Amino acid sequence: MTTVIPSIREAVQAVGICTPLRMRGLRERNDRSAPGRYRRSRARSSHAGPRNSMTSTPRADCRNWDDAPLADLVAHVRSACHRPLAAELEQLTALADRVAARYGDALPMLDVLRETVAGLRAILERHLYREDRQVFSVILNLVTAPDSDTGDRQALAATIAEMTADHDRVIDLLARMRALTSGYEPPDWACPTFRTLYDRLSLVEHGLRLHLHLENDVLFPRALSLIDRRRT
Repeated sequence: MTTVIPSIREAVQAVGICTPLRMRGLRERNDRSAPGRYRRSRARSSHAGPRNSMTSTPRADCRNWDDAPLADLVAHVRSACHRPLAAELEQLTALADRVAARYGDALPMLDVLRETVAGLRAILERHLYREDRQVFSVILNLVTAPDSDTGDRQALAATIAEMTADHDRVIDLLARMRALTSGYEPPDWACPTFRTLYDRLSLVEHGLRLHLHLENDVLFPRALSLIDRRRT
């Protein structure tokens, strides 16, 4: 059976954060750290590599994850966020390398951007691996066997703290990417490949901010509440 991995654009929609106050707060936080508007170039290079169906029509998912079963939320984060993100970051590092190699002499900041994208990928690859195996598996165990008492349970709170610290580092790298690219605005003379890079970086930033919000403000607090209830 073929596994269909959603695109980043679909994943952004699939996060499903639809509470008005929550969305307003998220936009306000983004506005403070990310001045300007996202603009996505229509230009598309035939040499820019596959885009994970980014141009497809996204499917909206406005589920209220505050009340959904925790196991469903974990499955959603894995399928709608982690998998497309890992695939997109692999392609973006190659794309950033290509653009920097071609235009780095004219725009030295492209070398810094390439290093930043590579650093973001390195952090997130390790981070996603640990979340899948050291956080989500323990959360699912808490759901299916609430009376269990293991060392993993005792370590979960500490691991979640490490994950949120990683999230802070990711936010710093996203802010650096936005600053380096002047809000993902390519030069007027930029080729389609150059514009595609900025377009996809903008989508990744937006998707990541929604993803981190879903984990920091919904998934992790709900998981920690399971530990608190078990202790009482």
